[in-house]
Amino acid sequence: MLPQLSPFLLLLSQHIHRTTFAATIQSAYITANQVNSIIPPAHNSFTSLNQTNQTNQTNLTKKSYKFLENGNLLELDTSSLYLPQSDIDSVLKRTEKTLGKKPGSTPLGERERFEIGADRTAEPYNEVVFVIEPIYEQTFTWSDAYAAVEGLIEWFKDGEQQLDRNVTTYFLYQDIPRGVPRSLGYGAVKRTWQPFPPGVEVNVTESR
Repeated sequence: MLPQLSPFLLLLSQHIHRTTFAATIQSAYITANQVNSIIPPAHNSFTSLNQTNQTNQTNLTKKSYKFLENGNLLELDTSSLYLPQSDIDSVLKRTEKTLGKKPGSTPLGERERFEIGADRTAEPYNEVVFVIEPIYEQTFTWSDAYAAVEGLIEWFKDGEQQLDRNVTTYFLYQDIPRGVPRSLGYGAVKRTWQPFPPGVEVNVTESR
């Protein structure tokens, strides 16, 4: 015959069980609230993440055009991420000097990407980079890349729009045969950790 628990011990056992259960539930609730307060809303649910992506897709909404001396065109899309003008100038001047030494009529390879940043010895905190590459199956030469940089230097220094242009900028390099633009290459003036190739579908605040 099994021993019988006294009513007192039975009540005590039930009380301990209920107390432990309540403490476990409360702990889980507190932990969930802490997680929700720490994790940004964009990572808490699919809906929030989708809303964040929709917001990021509106980051590249200011479109501009810059006609180049060689008759070609830069189509530029700017974001809202600030870049110091001095950092932009330094990197573009360094890029212009480097591209000026390339064989101008030589086309870049189909998958050849050219990227250059600041001289980190002289400018350790300058995160700006210039990057450009040809569009697949299009002929894009080093002289085209050089023309794009010269156009960007002028565009960034435009006095009337300078305050709106100290920002990350993605661009298409286009020629205009018979008046219809045709994209030959694309690139960006951006921070080192921003994604490339450009596009409004990507999150411009994340590293690639």
